[in-house]
Amino acid sequence: MVMNYCHKNEMAMAWLDMCCVQNSLFCGPSKTILNSLNGCINFHTLTALMGPSGAGKTTLLKCINMRPNCGLTSDSQMFVNKYTDLRTCFIMQSSDEHLFMGLTVRESLLFASRIKNRSSKRELNYRDSYAQTGTSLLNLNDVREDGSDESYESTAVTMEKWSDPYDKNGNFDHNMNIMKILQELLLEDCADNAVHTCSGGEQKRLSVGLELVQQIKPNLLCIDEPTSGLDSNASEMVIQCLKQLSDRHRMAIVTSIHQPNSLLLSMFDQLYVLSKGGHCVFAGRPNHLRDHLTTCDINCAEDILPIEMLLKISSKFPNNSYNKYSKTNGSNNVEDETMTINNNNNEIDRLIDITIKQVPDIVAECQTNGRFVSKSINKHTKYFNFYHFYYLLMRGITCFIRSEWRVSAALATFSIVVAVMLIYLYGTDIGQENGCMDLYAAAVAVANRTPTQVSSLEQSLRLLSQESKVSLNLKCQFFVVVFLQFVSMACTILVFPSEVRIFLNEHHNKWYSTSSYFWSKFMLEIPVSIVISYVYSFIIYYGTGQLSDAYRYAYFTLIVTFGMSIANSAGTLVGIIFARSFQVATTSGVVLFLVLVLLSGFFVPLTIQHEIIRSSSYLSFIKLTFEAIMVSIYGIDRCESTQISIMLHQLELNDDDLTINSYWIVGHLIVWRLLALLALIYRANDWSIANLIQRQNKAKQLTTTTVMTDNKSITFTANYLNTDNKSTSDT
Repeated sequence: MVMNYCHKNEMAMAWLDMCCVQNSLFCGPSKTILNSLNGCINFHTLTALMGPSGAGKTTLLKCINMRPNCGLTSDSQMFVNKYTDLRTCFIMQSSDEHLFMGLTVRESLLFASRIKNRSSKRELNYRDSYAQTGTSLLNLNDVREDGSDESYESTAVTMEKWSDPYDKNGNFDHNMNIMKILQELLLEDCADNAVHTCSGGEQKRLSVGLELVQQIKPNLLCIDEPTSGLDSNASEMVIQCLKQLSDRHRMAIVTSIHQPNSLLLSMFDQLYVLSKGGHCVFAGRPNHLRDHLTTCDINCAEDILPIEMLLKISSKFPNNSYNKYSKTNGSNNVEDETMTINNNNNEIDRLIDITIKQVPDIVAECQTNGRFVSKSINKHTKYFNFYHFYYLLMRGITCFIRSEWRVSAALATFSIVVAVMLIYLYGTDIGQENGCMDLYAAAVAVANRTPTQVSSLEQSLRLLSQESKVSLNLKCQFFVVVFLQFVSMACTILVFPSEVRIFLNEHHNKWYSTSSYFWSKFMLEIPVSIVISYVYSFIIYYGTGQLSDAYRYAYFTLIVTFGMSIANSAGTLVGIIFARSFQVATTSGVVLFLVLVLLSGFFVPLTIQHEIIRSSSYLSFIKLTFEAIMVSIYGIDRCESTQISIMLHQLELNDDDLTINSYWIVGHLIVWRLLALLALIYRANDWSIANLIQRQNKAKQLTTTTVMTDNKSITFTANYLNTDNKSTSDT
């Protein structure tokens, strides 16, 4: 039995005058998503966000979760409990954005537990007391403003604390920990099943369980549509588990949900309903909904569920101009939603007016137990940690062995098939000719030539190189480079965005750092690239009859491997930038690769191009790897001292270019990897210049709020209360 020592109605978070504006591209009109919302959620409660499609439920959920770049305006006021350190997490609607399908349910929880828990019992108990109560163990006798003893929260914990999953030596027992989670979420029967074989309800509950495996659990859990796509029985199990979690672990759980049946609705402690235009039309207990409609002079028949009546009314825009930003900023900057409003929606106006009357109660609660937060909830920044790196690498290896190997196997198969086709098309002896010409004979011819003879000699050299097997080898090696790099880049673009979405959710919920994930992913790609490149290079090199010099083959294999790694890095960068759209990512990757092919100088010689184009060609890793391969085949003293390599002469290459291009290739690998890492950091932290400027100016422009923590007073001049004098009371 779990004993809790905290107030059932204790505030977790509140918001006043919350407005969310979505800026459009190309300086077009902006759109108001949330409009002057006010509300409060408490610990030990399960709250449902409801409303018609497009009302802003998911946006409000992200704002409650205090995610950056959620679009809050400078006048939005957010408050958290000043006695408790608020720990938030967000669970997306799709389970694919949280779960690795190659793992079992038990393995998913086990890896999450190992990544999130590594403290000893003594250290954790101290941190748990502070995290649960916001006070140190040294301040057990602190007294609240209302005179109540704060020591009941410092003892925190509950009887559950003494049943924490630790062994007799004080080490965290991960197996015992996940057994508790499996029992709480009713997942024991499918614990050893692969994730992709689980039902939708089981995957939803597993997504929740992944966020609850740490010892210091989040106390504000935001879930986007946990019952979406589930039948009534599965939905009931999910909501029942969430209800038990909120009661047992001192959590405030907020979910967005579509029309539930009466049984599901009765499981929620609080209901928050939005209308079109982002207005609140009801905030309270579900069993008070019929009385709320009656107060607003809305008749609801006994055979009609009140929530159905309310949602039907909420699908309309209000008549009165409640849009604060459409009045202050003008119609040039913000889309005035009230211009398209029907004039017969008096019911929705009355609902909004009655809901506004609850604002004084929320203000009083913020004044008593709230702490104003100007930017976001303080979350500890994660840095590179070898412990996280190791278990992320182990998780990646497990997923690769279980399911992700199919992509690499397909890539290896295609590479082998193409290599065999190239051997069949070009022959097995194209690499046997050395392509050398006697230098002394050429010098004599040049010494006694006329301008016409010079031109004829150069034409003869070009004709000879084009018609010989050396020219065929040139074309074959270019296709070898282009094919492997293109398919490697394409596979990465197609596969990596799905993994990026899982990473972003885990990173936002503070599992690990960006660098720990990035380098574990890079280490996982290295052996795969080496194996595929080695097999591909071996078949091509010896199948086309190249020289059997070990050092030439070593150069050839290393260059092909580095080229494949660079292409993977470029694909990773494109996949990160366009992670939200496979179509845009694929198109951008193809365009980028074609531009690099044009800069390689194979189709149009760079010698006749402008100096800017010739300098830009070093941005093409295709050019660098192709030239390095040609030097490794026809250079390095393949021709005698009295001879000249026709192919290298035509390409204007020499032995020194192998070293120079090798440096460029290594530099490309480093630069592309660093660019991918920076893009991942940018995406993971939701950086936005406009957002940073807006949030930095918020405290300066916030004239409606004065916070004085010394004398525990908060003064509000809520302009939204003045829009309707009859709906306002003296605060």
